[in-house]
Amino acid sequence: MKTTYENQVATLEINETTEKSAGTYTCKATNNLGTAETTNELKIQEPPSVKYDEKMKNVRLKSYSEYILDVKVFGYPAPELVWLKNGKVLESTKHTLVQMREDSTAITIRSLENTDSGTYTLQLNNPAGTVKHDFKLFVLGMYINLIITRNRLKEA
Repeated sequence: MKTTYENQVATLEINETTEKSAGTYTCKATNNLGTAETTNELKIQEPPSVKYDEKMKNVRLKSYSEYILDVKVFGYPAPELVWLKNGKVLESTKHTLVQMREDSTAITIRSLENTDSGTYTLQLNNPAGTVKHDFKLFVLGMYINLIITRNRLKEA
């Protein structure tokens, strides 16, 4: 933090802010004619961002296998999170578990079915911005597995 006074202008400079930098700052000037002061509120915001395994952007899995998508979440204030599947809000069911934690979120599908194929979108929003991340899941069903096996047998 650095304060300067040049050409009758007082300046407070904060080079690196953190959540703890937020607060009320007051500048008070006094001379033989009196006192003057001004107060400003500093609010710290960080746009939402995420961290995840890049391999999870486009996944192909066999039917009945397990799908776990775990995403670390950043932003200040903490962003609101919404999961979508093919554009519709995704909520927890007996088949699909959607978890929201303080600094991460996850989707777990225990036994994949063909109907689980689609685009899963994580939408994050806070006063500093909104971001979306798409994750594509393609479930290889029994029918597709049979065709692949049959084609391999023909080649042999």
